[in-house]
Amino acid sequence: FNVEPPLSVLNQTRFITPSSLHYVRSHGACPKLTWEEHTILVGGQPGLVPRTFEISMDEIAAMEPRELPVTLVCAGNRRK
Repeated sequence: FNVEPPLSVLNQTRFITPSSLHYVRSHGACPKLTWEEHTILVGGQPGLVPRTFEISMDEIAAMEPRELPVTLVCAGNRRK
């Protein structure tokens, strides 16, 4: 399932995608994850992360929300 927000909406929001319209771009199968068992391992890059740690989805959800403008792009592989 691949979808991105309509250009008309992006024009209205100055190209900041509303979270309700966040796009999905995937060329592979979606993993079957459960909230209770899924964790994320952070680290592995010396000098960037002082110590490697694992964090649960509940711990992520409990964090203070932050909004940062970032650019996500699909290179267009497999498009005609």
